[in-house]
Formats: sequence, structure tokens, C-alpha cells
Amino acid sequence: LGDVYKRQLQDMADRALMFDQAYTPAPRTRPSFRTVLTGRLPYPAIQATNVAEVMRTAGFATAGVTANVHLVPRFGSNRGFDYWHFENSVDADVEIDRAKAWLSQNADRDTFLFLHLMDPHNFYRAPGSYKNRYVRGEPENIEITMNRWKVNSLQRAGKITQADKDYFLDRYDGEVAYMADELGDFLAWVYSLPGETLVVLQSDHGEEFWEHNGYEHNHTLYQEVVQG
Repeated sequence: LGDVYKRQLQDMADRALMFDQAYTPAPRTRPSFRTVLTGRLPYPAIQATNVAEVMRTAGFATAGVTANVHLVPRFGSNRGFDYWHFENSVDADVEIDRAKAWLSQNADRDTFLFLHLMDPHNFYRAPGSYKNRYVRGEPENIEITMNRWKVNSLQRAGKITQADKDYFLDRYDGEVAYMADELGDFLAWVYSLPGETLVVLQSDHGEEFWEHNGYEHNHTLYQEVVQG
């Protein structure tokens, strides 16, 4: 990570309340965020009042900026939000620019912002120098544009080599580094705003990189997929 942004994230962790035994209610995005926004288990959460509705009733301006296809209005993700912007799999810098613009436009109001960054997610195509920052070699049988179903199909056929696994994990690490730098920059800006600020950082699920002979998420309940 960039030194400045790494320090920003570490400074936040040092003064934050951290939950090191947190578990997602589901190993995938949609049900997980239903619980995040309502405090209810995924199925009851479908009809439950969410935090955006509560905040809007209290007079807050509310906004959501997302890049995941499971967080779209037809699934009810935008309930309670005055502003909701979805663009599938867009990079973090684009989402953060939108978040900054909305917060600036509402600088004279109390605000609640839900920002979901999609970057460390298949496909691992971090921008610029981040893309190959940690890559140690070339894959043998997989390509970076393969989705989880294709990769797992090759795994079942015994065609995934250690070089393939290393390549995907290295590309993933580049995505994480890019997102962390962007997030550190954004948080530094947020904390410079006047007034009181509460930031909650959390993940909707984890990823498996063959720890139990599978890849990505939404297929098991192993620790690497469900523990925050």
C-alpha cells in the first residue's frame, strides 16, 4: 500500500472498535447486505425497515453508490435512499468521485452514505501498475476473464495448476492494494469535513483461493468465505 494511505487506514484501526469474530450471514452479496442494512437475518430482512429509511425519517439525506449487480433497485437495495447510483464493476476511483460529489452537494445536511467497492472481485483487473504489481509468473490453463463456474469446472477436471492459483491470487492482491489506496485517500478527505463523522468498514463475504479445493465464494461456508 502507499505509505500515506496505509498510515491512514492503520490510524483508523487504532482508534476504532474492531470486531475480530464477525461472520457474514451468507457467503454472497445480496443476502449479506440485507442483514447489514437491517440487522435482521437475510429472509426477514427483505421486508424489514432498513437503516436508510430510519436515517431519512430522522432528517438525513441518504445515498448509495454501488458497483455490484446484486445491489440494484429491482432487488429493493435502494429503499430509503434519496440517491442511488449503480454502475456494474466500475473501479473504486469512479465510485469515490461520485461519493465525494454527493457529500459535497449535501455539505449543509446530515448525511448517510452507503458506499460499496467492488474491486477485489473476479475479474481481477486492477488499473495501471496495480494490475501486475504482485504477479510472480504466468498462468498455465486459466485466463483472468474466466468466471468462477469456468474456473471451478477446470478444477474438477484436475486442470488447475499451482501456477494458475498463484496468478489469480497475485492479481487479487493487486486489486486489494488498489482499493486500499483509494479508500485511504477517501477517508482522509472524509475526516477533513466539518462536523462529526462515523465510518463503518465491513465486507459482505470473503474469498476462497483453493484452501478447500474451491475458488471464489457462494459455494461453501468455510471460514475464509464467511469470517470478516
